[in-house]
Amino acid sequence: MTIPGGLDDQTIHLSWGLISNSPFTISDPNLNSFHVYRTIFEHLLNPLLANQPLSTLILSIGLSVFGPNFYFIISLVSVGLTFLFARLLLKKYRYSFLWALIFTFSSYMWSHLWKHIDLLQIWIFPLFFIIFRQFFTINSLKNAVKLAVFFTVSTLISNYAGFMSLIYFLIACTVNLFYKWYSEKKFDFLLLRNTVLTVLIFACLLVITLFPYIKANYLGYKQVGRTVARTYEDFFSFSSRPWYFLLPPVKNPMLGGFSVNILERIKRTDYFLADDYFANEHQGNFFGIVFLLVSSLVLLWSYKNSVETRKNITIYIVCNLILFILMFPPFFTIGGMQIYTPGYLLYKYFPMFRVSSRFSVILLLNLVTITAYVVNENYEKLKSNLKYLNLIIICLTIITLIETFIPFELVKKDIPPTVYSYLNKNTPENTMFAVYPNNSTLDAMYWIYSHKRFLINPKYYSSESMVSEEFTENLNTEEGLDKLLELNGEYLIVFKNVSEEDKEIFENNSKIKLVNEFDDSYLFKVEKI
Repeated sequence: MTIPGGLDDQTIHLSWGLISNSPFTISDPNLNSFHVYRTIFEHLLNPLLANQPLSTLILSIGLSVFGPNFYFIISLVSVGLTFLFARLLLKKYRYSFLWALIFTFSSYMWSHLWKHIDLLQIWIFPLFFIIFRQFFTINSLKNAVKLAVFFTVSTLISNYAGFMSLIYFLIACTVNLFYKWYSEKKFDFLLLRNTVLTVLIFACLLVITLFPYIKANYLGYKQVGRTVARTYEDFFSFSSRPWYFLLPPVKNPMLGGFSVNILERIKRTDYFLADDYFANEHQGNFFGIVFLLVSSLVLLWSYKNSVETRKNITIYIVCNLILFILMFPPFFTIGGMQIYTPGYLLYKYFPMFRVSSRFSVILLLNLVTITAYVVNENYEKLKSNLKYLNLIIICLTIITLIETFIPFELVKKDIPPTVYSYLNKNTPENTMFAVYPNNSTLDAMYWIYSHKRFLINPKYYSSESMVSEEFTENLNTEEGLDKLLELNGEYLIVFKNVSEEDKEIFENNSKIKLVNEFDDSYLFKVEKI
């Protein structure tokens, strides 16, 4: 099959589509009996026990029935829904089609396309804005319940989408409360009541709907699935930096080289926050230089010249500023002094959401929405001052789409590596093996349907006895090979992309014996002591 973008975090789902021919089961009884496979595929075997049960249920059934291509079909459907709801949100504004294009085909979308199906559910955000707008227009109990239900469903589809929507909801309500109190000297108790009710109803619904997951992972005698502990360092590595918003994606064919050079210069400063650029996440912080410049100028001009738009501009910008500083790492240093940021609150109270840079998608939608609103409200004034306004907006859209584009390659995965075919034909069904180095573990997991043997160290796997990544990294040591023996490993596959030093270590170790050499790998037999 052809895999857009190549193997990445979606490999578990693609592999599931190849080894499961009916819902909630691994079709091969032998593979189904292996505890490692039952662990890494736990969320697909029992989707209602997953932390995103709704999207996991759809994926589990769809992949089993339609095969791995279902993953890519759902990805395209998600992009289509994003454009549909963005257009619906902006339909009352001029150029809604173009504004929707800018939001839909953002660098955030390209960063997660084909890789993270839950993070690709970007349509949730414009739909949230639509429902949120109703909440403010008619501040009723009915709309509070509707919004709470929306938060619940969103969280069941994508934990991050639900969480980020909730955080923005709390920020926007707080800003509106303070703005009304400051400008009108009135406190909106009705808004406060409905805000609190929304949060309480959402919390109750979430506990009820996620109770199977909570029970399985926190109330039972053991955890299931792929529960991962987040470290404090993660909140520095995966948070944002101000300069990320000004650097085009490093993989952009036209501007990527510029960003690489700038990032290298920043890195050479040796500042502890200067070397954490992670392309798969931080590329999504870029909205387009031209779009940022034009939208900023339009908002500034409108704020000065249009009293009618001043309130909305103020509220939107304040909300964006608060969200912006939440994306920063827990602290930074100046002259050796630690200065804590609001990002520390995310670590302290929401440690399960480490990638605060993902808030950028709401920042973008907010900026697109307020820009569309201002252009629409001041259309006649702008048109009288700008003769070719239509052409300017069209050019703005085209340039922005070019700036934010991140290409992907099409990778063919039709013929398995020879070593896996050999393993399938020349070893018993319950043969246990490991692969080395770490960058081969994803590939080995994808080819489970081909080798049909027990892979000890698939990526993401962890248990009380081993963590896959650490185990794989240590396989070139005596302790690592002892661990392989302890886990009843019978074979070790070493791919030839390792260093010459590693090759010598494996070739000269008495605990393993070379069985066969292939074009891209070596197959070693583990010698039982």
